[in-house]
Amino acid sequence: MNDDEDLAGRHLLAMALSDERRPADLEARILARLAADPTVARAHAGRWLTAAALLLGTIAVVGVSLVMPHDAASKPALAWAQDPQAKQAAAVPKVTDADLPERARYSFDGRPALDCLMEVAKASGLPLVSDVREQIVHVALDAATPRQALEAIAREADAHLESYGGVLTVVPGKRAAETLLTMHREATPVTTLLDLIAHEAHLNLVVGPDVAGAVAVDVTRCAWRDLLPLLAGAVGAEVEGLGTVLHVRRKAQAPAPRTYFAYDRTPTAKVLDTIDKITGTKLIDEGGITGSVSVRVKDQPALDVRQAIAATQGCEVIEVRGQPVWRRSGR
Repeated sequence: MNDDEDLAGRHLLAMALSDERRPADLEARILARLAADPTVARAHAGRWLTAAALLLGTIAVVGVSLVMPHDAASKPALAWAQDPQAKQAAAVPKVTDADLPERARYSFDGRPALDCLMEVAKASGLPLVSDVREQIVHVALDAATPRQALEAIAREADAHLESYGGVLTVVPGKRAAETLLTMHREATPVTTLLDLIAHEAHLNLVVGPDVAGAVAVDVTRCAWRDLLPLLAGAVGAEVEGLGTVLHVRRKAQAPAPRTYFAYDRTPTAKVLDTIDKITGTKLIDEGGITGSVSVRVKDQPALDVRQAIAATQGCEVIEVRGQPVWRRSGR
């Protein structure tokens, strides 16, 4: 740093410390000072600008970044103040591979499917509901997410996974392996991204009219079940499941009652009775509540858990005249 640059930076810091007006006025003075003396905008003066902002208690004065090139023809500091598009781009949320669940090795050889499913759910923290599946499975995965491990175990047990909100449920019947998605996009309307996912993954997806915002995406070979909730969450929305249709809606201001419990091979009626007590509702059985389930959930909407339990028996819960009714699916 030469003497002129050092002097300019010190002058800017002194100006900041002596100013008694609002930070917005100070920002205008700093911009004027930068325009009047380009040497202040040199990279070596950046530390003085940083010191001024920190001492004022507002880093917003100096913008998003103080990293500047070293050449004399470099762009002035606070470039975003002169380029609103750069400031807007910096605020766009971004979903990358780093946001996806960590991959690990899974090996289950000659164990009951239910035990394998619950072991993965417990280790990963994923909320899971399953009927009692005692089939012996053999699964070996070198690098898979917890959800992919659950899918592989379910397939070995002649079942597949479905989502009800944030709750995963093991549903009878195999399903073809899902398409993995690769997306590399700059700031893009979230509705456009959701439409692309629905098309590529063959989903029945309903997006609420109040879901809006832009998201940047940079993921490679990602399961749509992992990507969809991340995109929704980036704009303050959430994914809810209802049968074969998924809804993306803005998060409710008043959260629904949530559940914190774990059941292992417990009669289905007993688990549903607990959910009735949590939600203050009374489930009407018109489809035959039978069998047992295993449930491991933490901080999940109780109504999503109830729908997930219904799916394990080929049923669904619908609302009839304000009352929840348990019926066979497709009735």
